[in-house]
Amino acid sequence: MRLFRKKWLSFVSIVLITVLLTGCASMPQILSYLLPVDYIEVVVDETIFENKFYYAQLSEEERLIYREVYQGLSEQLTGFNVHSADGEQVNAVLYEVLFDFPELFWTDGEVVSTAYLDAYVTVEPAYNCSLETKKQKQAEVEMATKTILASVPENISEYEKIKYIYEYIVNSVEYVEGAPDNQNIYSSIVGKASVCAGYAKATQYLLEKLGIYNIYVTGMAQNAGKEELHAWNIVRCSDKYYYVDTTWADPLFATQESQVQEENLVYDYLCCDEKTITNTHKLDENYNYPVCDSEDLNYYRLNNMYYETADRNVILNAMKGTINAQGDSTTFKFSGSDVYQQAKDLIVNDLLQVATNYLGRKYRLNEVTCYYRENEQLNKFVVYWNYN
Repeated sequence: MRLFRKKWLSFVSIVLITVLLTGCASMPQILSYLLPVDYIEVVVDETIFENKFYYAQLSEEERLIYREVYQGLSEQLTGFNVHSADGEQVNAVLYEVLFDFPELFWTDGEVVSTAYLDAYVTVEPAYNCSLETKKQKQAEVEMATKTILASVPENISEYEKIKYIYEYIVNSVEYVEGAPDNQNIYSSIVGKASVCAGYAKATQYLLEKLGIYNIYVTGMAQNAGKEELHAWNIVRCSDKYYYVDTTWADPLFATQESQVQEENLVYDYLCCDEKTITNTHKLDENYNYPVCDSEDLNYYRLNNMYYETADRNVILNAMKGTINAQGDSTTFKFSGSDVYQQAKDLIVNDLLQVATNYLGRKYRLNEVTCYYRENEQLNKFVVYWNYN
């Protein structure tokens, strides 16, 4: 919650009585003086603002406000004055500070900003914990982060670092609406239960610790037929930009003949391009974000699961290859909706029967059961094999 109030600037009236040479008093002369404003002093090393996306978008005037807000939040001050006469401007800058610094987990953006006309704004943030509790939680975050980073393999590429954090968050954090602290990194890194804001901020925080430039972004997303607020990330890898959404990477389920099959981890939102993300996500239009138009790091391309045609022999050989290796599933990611539809019809009406017959003969099974999950939105089809 962000509140904005405007007040007239108070002043001190000093009455001066001028004494005439004759000794008689004249009419009182009233002079008004503005009280000096006690602005917050910025003492942090300003190099910490370098390479921060939202800071870079601001004017010089807004950058001063940004630095002052950062100083106040980092000290957990309950009230401080900044160089602005616009409370709404200060509220917006405060959110940009929080978007750039996920480590400021002790505030989630609730603030009252009171503007004193043409002079300054008093900022009164709300905090989700006391100073003492903050120190305790900060130690927990630092300890958990140290453990996570120690588990990252040495000498791996930027892409492998991104993939590692992507998998770590999905495998360790549970999506829980109403989880405590779910708008900050404490919920995901320590509590292991959060919502999209906690997922995206943890992704941002951990990737920054690994030296990966990335941006926390917000917008709208289509979920179960309705639009809702959402948060995800943009990452830079090998001088190109990609989208990452660790929330939507969480396992998806499908039901086929009363059986539930789980896709352990969804890789469609790992270093994906705009074509993929804009099917379901819409970025806020207030900023000029980097263009994410490369498919170079598409997980399915890199792992030979990407298909641009519905070729019968190619698809059948992929299923046979999985069966020969006794793999759990065969995944097909298609280049577009037309190819997906052709391939789906071919698999369901023809190739599943051929492949299950092959599996039964190879492993001498009297009965073979397989399940599949189809995702038209992602142009993806997954077949799950049963060897019992």
